[in-house]
Amino acid sequence: MIAELRNYDHSLKKQLRSDVKYYCIDTGFVNAVSFLFSENIGRLYENIVFNEFVRRGQGTGLFFLNEGGYECDFIIQEKGRITALYQVCYELHDKNMEREVAGLVMACKKFGLPGGTIITEHQQKTLMVDGVRIEVVPVTAFLLGFG
Repeated sequence: MIAELRNYDHSLKKQLRSDVKYYCIDTGFVNAVSFLFSENIGRLYENIVFNEFVRRGQGTGLFFLNEGGYECDFIIQEKGRITALYQVCYELHDKNMEREVAGLVMACKKFGLPGGTIITEHQQKTLMVDGVRIEVVPVTAFLLGFG
């Protein structure tokens, strides 16, 4: 019913002692046991994206990164290399733009990637921040394999 996601570290020992995020296999269960406020919708989208990564077979190489006061929601590791970075939020707006973008930029710089993706409810655009290319895509496009 519940899956866990570990904070990324090169050391397996540190990963096992790190913070953990939990996701429900059935998002209906999340709705049944929690209050639905607007800030929780972003968390529900994050849960949907997690389940999609697992469906795509990327569950074993999936992590998050919490470092230096910033967080990147999903890190994809394939064959020992970090290949993609994702943030998830319901909507990018003035109140959360800096936090969401900064977490993704931090992770891109740490892993030497040229860019990452922010998944939202409906927004679609490209941002360049501190030399990092950020693609903002709707969750529907991501789920259909276009993001």
